[in-house]
Amino acid sequence: EDNTIIAKASNLSYPVYSGMNGKPVSVNITGNDIQGEAYLTIAAELAGQEAIVKDNTIVAKGNHTMGIASKVDKLTVANNQIISDASNEGNETISETFGTNTTGIKIAGGQATISNNNVKTTGDYAIDVADTNSTIQPNHVESAKGSGVNAVHSTGNATIDVKIKTSITAPASVTVLLTKVKSGYTINVVLKDSDGKVLAKSPITVNGKAFTTDANGALNYKVSASKVGTQTLNINYAGTDAYVASTAKVKVKITKE
Repeated sequence: EDNTIIAKASNLSYPVYSGMNGKPVSVNITGNDIQGEAYLTIAAELAGQEAIVKDNTIVAKGNHTMGIASKVDKLTVANNQIISDASNEGNETISETFGTNTTGIKIAGGQATISNNNVKTTGDYAIDVADTNSTIQPNHVESAKGSGVNAVHSTGNATIDVKIKTSITAPASVTVLLTKVKSGYTINVVLKDSDGKVLAKSPITVNGKAFTTDANGALNYKVSASKVGTQTLNINYAGTDAYVASTAKVKVKITKE
């Protein structure tokens, strides 16, 4: 726990290497800064009985890279920042159990639970899972193929849910004078993900009418009314391959002076 681990080499780099001897090893890797650089870098190569990889910053650099490669019987990967940054150049022959394809997290065996990680890679897939009963819960994932489901590959029974939750911030209710509405009264609406990141230039609708958020993930919606009364604004974000849909309602009460 709480170490800085750096491994650099010409051909192969394994900053963390555990359980690959076939023994029933259990390991807890928490709160570390793990860095590797070589022609082929696997920042954490894991096997054995059980492993917990949590709250780490993991950076793999080189020609071909993996942040985590695992065939652990029971693996938990949570709350990590993982960068697998490879040039993807060169075709040297290297004997490696997990291959040489650039990936953020590669699960070749065992059962893994992967949640709440931020995984970025220059390879095709941020997460690559073999035919295992693994569970991939919401993670922020980006790869050469895109984000969200486009950045995840599975050949079998894995349960995959990588979409990031979103929320629409707006007042639940407002009371405003009709004179203010006629002079240009607006309601501020902000679209964010579960990490608090604003979703700029994203489509949302208000009562079915299409709008786009600005660079700050915001929409200043102009209320329209010709008389006093109450109206409800139904605000919707349809979501994408990377983000879950979200909704909000605003009750607007318009009064006289």
